[in-house]
Amino acid sequence: MVHSDPIPSDTDIPASDSVKRTFKEATTLAEGEEWREVQPLHLLAAALRDETGGVASILRRAGVTEGAILKALRKRRPKKPDSD
Repeated sequence: MVHSDPIPSDTDIPASDSVKRTFKEATTLAEGEEWREVQPLHLLAAALRDETGGVASILRRAGVTEGAILKALRKRRPKKPDSD
């Protein structure tokens, strides 16, 4: 068995401008709906909004719509605590 150096857990991974835009848009979506964390569905909805990347067209051809993703997110949104 060959011994190699361990993989560092804090290495930055380079991201394209498209990926950066998708993460930023996903964060905006999550914050707008008062989520505490970005969920995978936020990323999917954000990818559908990015017309410059090829992901949106692939998802649309597969029948994935932003409306359906947002509807699914709303169903899963955590309840706000009562302010009594």
